[in-house]
Amino acid sequence: MPFHFYESIEVEAAMSAFFDDNTIEPNAPVNTPESNILNQLNELSARLARLTVVVEQHRIALQTAELNLATRIADIDDEQRRSLNQLTKKQETNEAHFKRSRIILISVFAVLALVISAALATFYIQLTRAQQHFNDDIAELRDMSNTLQHQPPDNVIQNQVIQERLQQLSEAVATLSSSSSVNVATPAHLESALESKAVAIPPAAPEVVSELQVGTVGQLRVDSAQPVNPPVAHSSSTAVASTAAHTSSHSTNPSINPASTKQIPVNDQLYSLQIIGFFSFEELLAYTQRIRLPEKVYFQTETYHGRPWFVLIHSLHSNYASAKLKLRIFHQN
Repeated sequence: MPFHFYESIEVEAAMSAFFDDNTIEPNAPVNTPESNILNQLNELSARLARLTVVVEQHRIALQTAELNLATRIADIDDEQRRSLNQLTKKQETNEAHFKRSRIILISVFAVLALVISAALATFYIQLTRAQQHFNDDIAELRDMSNTLQHQPPDNVIQNQVIQERLQQLSEAVATLSSSSSVNVATPAHLESALESKAVAIPPAAPEVVSELQVGTVGQLRVDSAQPVNPPVAHSSSTAVASTAAHTSSHSTNPSINPASTKQIPVNDQLYSLQIIGFFSFEELLAYTQRIRLPEKVYFQTETYHGRPWFVLIHSLHSNYASAKLKLRIFHQN
Protein backbone atom coordinates (compact mmCIF):
# COMPACT_ATOMS: atom_id res chain seq x y z
CA MET A 1 0.00 0.00 0.00
CA PRO A 2 2.72 2.66 0.74
CA PHE A 3 4.47 1.74 -2.54
CA HIS A 4 1.38 2.45 -4.67
CA PHE A 5 0.79 5.68 -2.76
CA TYR A 6 4.29 6.91 -3.47
CA GLU A 7 3.97 5.82 -7.13
CA SER A 8 0.76 7.74 -7.64
CA ILE A 9 2.34 10.82 -6.15
CA GLU A 10 5.32 10.56 -8.48
CA VAL A 11 3.11 10.01 -11.53
CA GLU A 12 0.93 12.99 -10.69
CA ALA A 13 4.01 15.13 -10.15
CA ALA A 14 5.46 14.07 -13.50
CA MET A 15 2.21 14.68 -15.33
CA SER A 16 1.75 18.04 -13.70
CA ALA A 17 5.27 18.96 -14.71
CA PHE A 18 4.55 17.73 -18.23
CA PHE A 19 1.32 19.60 -18.62
CA ASP A 20 2.54 22.71 -16.87
CA ASP A 21 5.48 23.03 -19.23
CA ASN A 22 4.41 26.05 -21.36
CA THR A 23 7.76 26.60 -22.89
CA ILE A 24 7.37 26.96 -26.63
CA GLU A 25 10.29 27.32 -28.84
CA PRO A 26 10.09 30.45 -30.97
CA ASN A 27 10.63 28.79 -34.22
CA ALA A 28 8.69 25.66 -33.39
CA PRO A 29 6.90 24.09 -36.24
CA VAL A 30 3.28 23.68 -36.31
CA ASN A 31 2.02 20.73 -34.28
CA THR A 32 1.09 17.80 -36.34
CA PRO A 33 -0.48 14.56 -35.18
CA GLU A 34 2.74 12.62 -35.75
CA SER A 35 4.80 15.13 -33.82
CA ASN A 36 2.33 15.09 -30.95
CA ILE A 37 2.44 11.33 -30.71
CA LEU A 38 6.24 11.39 -30.75
CA ASN A 39 6.35 13.99 -28.04
CA GLN A 40 3.94 12.02 -25.90
CA LEU A 41 6.04 8.90 -26.34
CA ASN A 42 9.14 10.78 -25.28
CA GLU A 43 7.36 12.15 -22.28
CA LEU A 44 6.10 8.71 -21.35
CA SER A 45 9.60 7.24 -21.72
CA ALA A 46 11.06 9.92 -19.46
CA ARG A 47 8.26 9.42 -17.00
CA LEU A 48 8.80 5.64 -17.09
CA ALA A 49 12.49 6.14 -16.43
CA ARG A 50 11.69 8.31 -13.45
CA LEU A 51 9.21 5.75 -12.21
CA THR A 52 11.83 3.01 -12.57
CA VAL A 53 14.24 5.04 -10.44
CA VAL A 54 11.56 5.62 -7.83
CA VAL A 55 10.66 1.92 -7.78
CA GLU A 56 14.33 1.03 -7.33
CA GLN A 57 14.59 3.47 -4.47
CA HIS A 58 11.49 1.98 -2.87
CA ARG A 59 12.92 -1.54 -3.34
CA ILE A 60 16.15 -0.53 -1.64
CA ALA A 61 14.22 1.14 1.20
CA LEU A 62 12.06 -1.96 1.56
CA GLN A 63 15.13 -4.21 1.75
CA THR A 64 16.65 -1.88 4.32
CA ALA A 65 13.44 -1.96 6.33
CA GLU A 66 13.32 -5.77 6.10
CA LEU A 67 16.92 -5.98 7.26
CA ASN A 68 16.26 -3.63 10.16
CA LEU A 69 13.13 -5.59 11.05
CA ALA A 70 15.03 -8.90 11.02
CA THR A 71 17.79 -7.37 13.13
CA ARG A 72 15.25 -6.01 15.56
CA ILE A 73 13.47 -9.36 15.75
CA ALA A 74 16.82 -11.06 16.43
CA ASP A 75 17.58 -8.52 19.13
CA ILE A 76 14.16 -9.12 20.66
CA ASP A 77 14.77 -12.88 20.58
CA ASP A 78 18.14 -12.38 22.24
CA GLU A 79 16.61 -10.16 24.88
CA GLN A 80 13.81 -12.68 25.44
CA ARG A 81 16.31 -15.53 25.68
CA ARG A 82 18.50 -13.53 28.04
CA SER A 83 15.51 -12.56 30.17
CA LEU A 84 14.36 -16.18 30.25
CA ASN A 85 17.82 -17.31 31.32
CA GLN A 86 17.91 -14.67 34.02
CA LEU A 87 14.46 -15.66 35.24
CA THR A 88 15.46 -19.34 35.24
CA LYS A 89 18.62 -18.61 37.22
CA LYS A 90 16.68 -16.42 39.63
CA GLN A 91 14.07 -19.14 40.08
CA GLU A 92 16.75 -21.76 40.69
CA THR A 93 18.45 -19.45 43.18
CA ASN A 94 15.17 -18.83 44.98
CA GLU A 95 14.36 -22.54 45.04
CA ALA A 96 17.80 -23.34 46.47
CA HIS A 97 17.37 -20.58 49.05
CA PHE A 98 13.90 -21.82 50.00
CA LYS A 99 15.20 -25.38 50.21
CA ARG A 100 18.04 -24.33 52.52
CA SER A 101 15.64 -22.29 54.61
CA ARG A 102 13.23 -25.22 54.84
CA ILE A 103 16.03 -27.60 55.86
CA ILE A 104 17.29 -25.12 58.47
CA LEU A 105 13.79 -24.61 59.89
CA ILE A 106 13.13 -28.35 60.01
CA SER A 107 16.50 -28.92 61.71
CA VAL A 108 15.81 -26.16 64.24
CA PHE A 109 12.37 -27.58 65.02
CA ALA A 110 13.82 -31.10 65.31
CA VAL A 111 16.55 -29.88 67.69
CA LEU A 112 13.99 -27.98 69.74
CA ALA A 113 11.78 -31.07 69.88
CA LEU A 114 14.72 -33.21 71.00
CA VAL A 115 15.76 -30.67 73.63
CA ILE A 116 12.21 -30.37 74.94
CA SER A 117 11.83 -34.16 74.96
CA ALA A 118 15.14 -34.57 76.82
CA ALA A 119 14.15 -31.87 79.30
CA LEU A 120 10.76 -33.48 79.89
CA ALA A 121 12.36 -36.93 80.25
CA THR A 122 14.94 -35.56 82.71
CA PHE A 123 12.24 -33.76 84.66
CA TYR A 124 10.13 -36.92 84.76
CA ILE A 125 13.08 -39.03 85.93
CA GLN A 126 13.98 -36.49 88.61
CA LEU A 127 10.35 -36.29 89.67
CA THR A 128 10.17 -40.08 89.87
CA ARG A 129 13.38 -40.22 91.91
CA ALA A 130 12.14 -37.46 94.20
CA GLN A 131 8.85 -39.29 94.65
CA GLN A 132 10.68 -42.55 95.38
CA HIS A 133 12.97 -40.76 97.83
CA PHE A 134 9.92 -39.14 99.41
CA ASN A 135 8.22 -42.52 99.74
CA ASP A 136 11.40 -43.99 101.25
CA ASP A 137 11.55 -41.10 103.71
CA ILE A 138 7.93 -41.66 104.66
CA ALA A 139 8.56 -45.38 105.15
CA GLU A 140 11.66 -44.59 107.18
CA LEU A 141 9.73 -42.13 109.32
CA ARG A 142 7.05 -44.76 109.87
CA ASP A 143 9.68 -47.27 110.92
CA MET A 144 11.26 -44.73 113.25
CA SER A 145 7.82 -43.98 114.68
CA ASN A 146 7.22 -47.69 115.24
CA THR A 147 10.66 -47.93 116.84
CA LEU A 148 9.86 -45.10 119.21
CA GLN A 149 6.53 -46.72 120.03
CA HIS A 150 8.25 -50.02 120.83
CA GLN A 151 10.87 -48.36 123.05
CA PRO A 152 10.38 -49.18 126.74
CA PRO A 153 8.38 -46.49 128.51
CA ASP A 154 10.22 -44.28 130.95
CA ASN A 155 7.94 -42.83 133.57
CA VAL A 156 7.93 -42.43 137.30
CA ILE A 157 5.45 -45.24 138.03
CA GLN A 158 7.43 -47.86 136.16
CA ASN A 159 10.68 -46.72 137.79
CA GLN A 160 9.07 -47.09 141.20
CA VAL A 161 7.82 -50.58 140.31
CA ILE A 162 11.29 -51.54 139.08
CA GLN A 163 12.89 -50.26 142.27
CA GLU A 164 10.43 -52.26 144.37
CA ARG A 165 11.05 -55.43 142.35
CA LEU A 166 14.78 -54.84 142.56
CA GLN A 167 14.58 -54.55 146.33
CA GLN A 168 12.59 -57.78 146.56
CA LEU A 169 15.01 -59.60 144.26
CA SER A 170 17.97 -58.32 146.28
CA GLU A 171 16.41 -59.73 149.43
CA ALA A 172 15.82 -63.04 147.68
CA VAL A 173 19.42 -63.14 146.46
CA ALA A 174 20.71 -62.34 149.93
CA THR A 175 18.60 -65.15 151.36
CA LEU A 176 19.90 -67.52 148.72
CA SER A 177 23.52 -66.51 149.31
CA SER A 178 23.28 -67.06 153.08
CA SER A 179 21.88 -70.53 152.56
CA SER A 180 24.27 -73.42 153.20
CA SER A 181 22.82 -75.53 150.47
CA VAL A 182 25.09 -76.17 147.49
CA ASN A 183 22.34 -77.44 145.25
CA VAL A 184 22.74 -75.86 141.84
CA ALA A 185 19.05 -76.15 141.08
CA THR A 186 16.95 -73.13 142.02
CA PRO A 187 14.07 -73.88 144.43
CA ALA A 188 10.67 -73.97 142.88
CA HIS A 189 9.28 -71.30 145.21
CA LEU A 190 12.22 -68.99 144.39
CA GLU A 191 11.71 -69.49 140.69
CA SER A 192 8.02 -68.75 141.05
CA ALA A 193 8.85 -65.68 143.12
CA LEU A 194 11.36 -64.49 140.54
CA GLU A 195 8.95 -65.10 137.69
CA SER A 196 6.13 -63.28 139.48
CA LYS A 197 8.27 -60.34 140.55
CA ALA A 198 10.53 -59.89 137.56
CA VAL A 199 9.63 -57.03 135.28
CA ALA A 200 10.30 -58.20 131.74
CA ILE A 201 10.47 -56.10 128.63
CA PRO A 202 9.19 -58.22 125.74
CA PRO A 203 11.48 -58.28 122.75
CA ALA A 204 10.30 -55.94 120.07
CA ALA A 205 9.91 -57.07 116.52
CA PRO A 206 13.01 -56.44 114.44
CA GLU A 207 12.96 -53.05 112.81
CA VAL A 208 15.09 -51.12 110.41
CA VAL A 209 16.93 -48.09 111.78
CA SER A 210 18.72 -45.80 109.36
CA GLU A 211 21.92 -43.80 109.85
CA LEU A 212 23.71 -45.22 112.86
CA GLN A 213 24.54 -42.57 115.43
CA VAL A 214 28.08 -43.80 116.05
CA GLY A 215 30.95 -44.53 113.71
CA THR A 216 31.51 -48.07 115.00
CA VAL A 217 29.45 -50.93 116.32
CA GLY A 218 30.36 -53.89 118.43
CA GLN A 219 30.53 -57.37 116.96
CA LEU A 220 29.47 -60.51 118.85
CA ARG A 221 30.44 -64.05 117.93
CA VAL A 222 27.88 -66.59 119.14
CA ASP A 223 28.44 -70.33 119.50
CA SER A 224 26.23 -72.17 117.01
CA ALA A 225 25.75 -75.20 119.34
CA GLN A 226 23.72 -73.28 121.89
CA PRO A 227 20.31 -74.48 123.10
CA VAL A 228 17.30 -72.47 122.08
CA ASN A 229 15.35 -70.97 124.99
CA PRO A 230 12.40 -68.57 124.90
CA PRO A 231 13.49 -64.92 124.72
CA VAL A 232 13.23 -63.11 128.06
CA ALA A 233 14.66 -59.60 128.19
CA HIS A 234 14.78 -57.81 131.54
CA SER A 235 15.72 -54.30 132.45
CA SER A 236 19.16 -53.43 133.71
CA SER A 237 18.17 -53.75 137.37
CA THR A 238 16.65 -57.17 136.84
CA ALA A 239 19.67 -58.24 134.83
CA VAL A 240 22.05 -57.35 137.68
CA ALA A 241 19.95 -59.21 140.21
CA SER A 242 19.52 -62.32 138.09
CA THR A 243 23.23 -62.37 137.28
CA ALA A 244 24.05 -62.18 140.97
CA ALA A 245 21.57 -64.97 141.70
CA HIS A 246 23.11 -67.26 139.11
CA THR A 247 26.60 -66.46 140.40
CA SER A 248 25.70 -67.18 144.01
CA SER A 249 24.01 -70.45 143.11
CA HIS A 250 27.02 -71.60 141.04
CA SER A 251 24.74 -72.49 138.12
CA THR A 252 26.73 -73.71 135.15
CA ASN A 253 25.76 -74.09 131.49
CA PRO A 254 28.40 -75.92 129.46
CA SER A 255 26.92 -74.86 126.12
CA ILE A 256 27.34 -71.10 126.71
CA ASN A 257 30.66 -69.62 125.60
CA PRO A 258 31.79 -66.05 126.28
CA ALA A 259 31.09 -63.83 123.28
CA SER A 260 34.07 -62.28 121.61
CA THR A 261 33.57 -58.56 121.00
CA LYS A 262 35.44 -56.06 118.91
CA GLN A 263 34.78 -52.63 117.43
CA ILE A 264 34.31 -52.45 113.67
CA PRO A 265 33.65 -49.36 111.49
CA VAL A 266 30.27 -49.19 109.82
CA ASN A 267 31.60 -47.28 106.77
CA ASP A 268 28.74 -47.00 104.28
CA GLN A 269 26.47 -49.52 106.05
CA LEU A 270 24.08 -46.91 107.43
CA TYR A 271 21.05 -49.18 107.92
CA SER A 272 20.76 -51.74 110.73
CA LEU A 273 18.22 -54.43 111.57
CA GLN A 274 17.70 -54.06 115.34
CA ILE A 275 16.25 -56.90 117.41
CA ILE A 276 16.04 -55.76 121.03
CA GLY A 277 17.67 -53.40 123.50
CA PHE A 278 18.89 -53.74 127.10
CA PHE A 279 20.07 -51.42 129.84
CA SER A 280 22.79 -53.96 130.72
CA PHE A 281 25.46 -55.38 128.45
CA GLU A 282 25.57 -58.59 130.49
CA GLU A 283 21.87 -59.09 129.91
CA LEU A 284 22.44 -58.60 126.19
CA LEU A 285 25.11 -61.32 126.26
CA ALA A 286 22.81 -63.60 128.20
CA TYR A 287 20.06 -63.00 125.67
CA THR A 288 22.36 -63.94 122.80
CA GLN A 289 23.13 -67.22 124.56
CA ARG A 290 19.46 -68.09 124.95
CA ILE A 291 18.19 -67.18 121.47
CA ARG A 292 19.07 -68.77 118.16
CA LEU A 293 20.97 -66.04 116.31
CA PRO A 294 23.35 -65.91 113.35
CA GLU A 295 26.98 -66.71 114.02
CA LYS A 296 27.89 -63.04 113.81
CA VAL A 297 25.69 -60.28 115.26
CA TYR A 298 26.38 -56.69 116.30
CA PHE A 299 25.53 -54.38 119.12
CA GLN A 300 25.48 -50.61 119.52
CA THR A 301 25.77 -48.52 122.66
CA GLU A 302 23.40 -45.58 122.94
CA THR A 303 22.06 -43.35 125.65
CA TYR A 304 18.39 -43.57 126.51
CA HIS A 305 17.11 -41.01 129.06
CA GLY A 306 20.57 -40.58 130.49
CA ARG A 307 21.26 -44.32 130.87
CA PRO A 308 23.33 -46.65 128.68
CA TRP A 309 21.19 -48.56 126.22
CA PHE A 310 22.66 -51.61 124.45
CA VAL A 311 20.95 -52.45 121.17
CA LEU A 312 21.31 -55.91 119.62
CA ILE A 313 21.69 -55.64 115.82
CA HIS A 314 20.92 -58.59 113.59
CA SER A 315 22.70 -57.30 110.48
CA LEU A 316 24.04 -54.17 108.77
CA HIS A 317 23.01 -53.00 105.31
CA SER A 318 24.23 -50.40 102.88
CA ASN A 319 20.77 -49.40 101.61
CA TYR A 320 17.21 -49.27 102.85
CA ALA A 321 15.85 -51.78 100.32
CA SER A 322 18.28 -54.47 101.45
CA ALA A 323 17.32 -53.91 105.07
CA LYS A 324 13.60 -54.14 104.25
CA LEU A 325 14.17 -57.36 102.31
CA LYS A 326 16.09 -58.87 105.22
CA LEU A 327 13.31 -57.81 107.59
CA ARG A 328 10.69 -59.47 105.37
CA ILE A 329 12.73 -62.71 105.29
CA PHE A 330 13.18 -62.48 109.07
CA HIS A 331 9.41 -62.24 109.59
CA GLN A 332 8.77 -65.16 107.23
CA ASN A 333 11.23 -67.36 109.12
